[in-house]
Amino acid sequence: MDSTTAHINIIGGGRLGRSLAKLWHSHNAARIAAVCNRSLQSATEATTFIGAGQPCSALEQLKPAPLWLIATADSDIENTAQQLAETGTLRRGDIVFHCSGSLSSKCLGTFEATGAYTASVHPIHSFADPDKTQTSFAGTYCAIEGSQEALDQLQPLFQTIGAITFSLRSSEHKALYHSATVMACNYLVTLQDCALHLLQQAGIERNQGLELLAPIVRQTADNVTRQDTTTALTGPIARGDSSTIAQHLQAIQQQAPDLLILYSQLGLHTLPIAAQQGSANSDQLRNIEKQLKAATDNEKP
Repeated sequence: MDSTTAHINIIGGGRLGRSLAKLWHSHNAARIAAVCNRSLQSATEATTFIGAGQPCSALEQLKPAPLWLIATADSDIENTAQQLAETGTLRRGDIVFHCSGSLSSKCLGTFEATGAYTASVHPIHSFADPDKTQTSFAGTYCAIEGSQEALDQLQPLFQTIGAITFSLRSSEHKALYHSATVMACNYLVTLQDCALHLLQQAGIERNQGLELLAPIVRQTADNVTRQDTTTALTGPIARGDSSTIAQHLQAIQQQAPDLLILYSQLGLHTLPIAAQQGSANSDQLRNIEKQLKAATDNEKP
């Protein structure tokens, strides 16, 4: 099967589904056969964005295709797979995959009886804006795992639209791998929101806070990428500055006590990085550790 001419059915034409489908369509990587959403209206909106595909609102309406992407919410993937298998549409040798970060291809085990091959491909990419994804997807790393027969077809499908694929050592590590991407991406948003809250408590408006934090956030992310975390770390813990940490803890306790444990826990996880860097001596870091642990213990119920 030539992946450049293969037909693909998309089940779940949300932000991820429609983003990938349009990329495949515009790069002539695959022909979009159908897009199935819960409502015909949303399916039609998806195919309009993609510029191809037949909209439908029921799995029974889907015609056979060599490739199937289940792009529903993670919690619906297994149930959708079961319903799709029950339609009897799949043929031996067809490929069914999903793009969940936390679930492995094992959740598609219901297709074993049909002779179809299964896999998961998780792009480390934010699909918040499908339009922007069309120009920003190239260079995206994609974690792949599943049957070799499926991966042999899916790797070129994703590589054609600029993806860089890499294999996970085991499907058992999928959730752990995904937790890392969540911490690096989703929790970065949370961390910035907490920082903005502290700035607001200090009398700085949120919009101004976004502007003043943006340069240092970009610089830090760039430093981590170029230099690794040990070299990129700066600030009071890296310097062994316990007096500044004490001032922070006191201020947060008084003005934003709900963030005290978060600040302290992040500080405790920063200590080993500072120790590896070597700018602060062991006595300085032990003193900071005591301060952070004391703040954490005092906030426990």
